[in-house]
Amino acid sequence: MSKKSLMRTVTVLLLAGLAAPAFGCPVCFGATDSPMVHGVQASVLFMVAVTYVLIVSGIVTFFVLRRRALRNSAVAAAASKELS
Repeated sequence: MSKKSLMRTVTVLLLAGLAAPAFGCPVCFGATDSPMVHGVQASVLFMVAVTYVLIVSGIVTFFVLRRRALRNSAVAAAASKELS
């Protein structure tokens, strides 16, 4: 190992040793009454609610369009019988 690479290694090790430890958020420590935990829970509920609202609105749209199509075909069939 050259002197230059040895100095780089020592410098990197010293800097790594001087670094402050990183602490986790309240969720990681298990603080269930933290405002951050309540915010995360509310955001998860919001995302679930948005997903279900979109799914249900798609299903409702399908049935509304189906009902309109059936009604329009019945009207068209009645009109063609009147013309015959």
